[in-house]
Amino acid sequence: MAGIPHCVYFRCLMNGSASLNEGERRPRHLCPIDLRKLQWLLGFDLMDRYRQLQQFWRDVGDDQEAAWIASRLLASTSRWRKLAAFVGHRA
Repeated sequence: MAGIPHCVYFRCLMNGSASLNEGERRPRHLCPIDLRKLQWLLGFDLMDRYRQLQQFWRDVGDDQEAAWIASRLLASTSRWRKLAAFVGHRA
């Protein structure tokens, strides 16, 4: 996909598969490494992507996926706040 090789670091959407069954068992999500590769390639805003994904999963009625995305939004927001506080403290 877009010149990004299969993932060998985590169990994620970018893992290779040798059969349809194996492909169906892959997670729906990218690992942190492949997410950053895709972000670098396409230049999207990570928080905006998570918000749009959360809305998509809500719209199709998959509350479990919407909750997972909400947890990613919360974790990402928390990390950015900690980083901003650290950088502000050092300035």
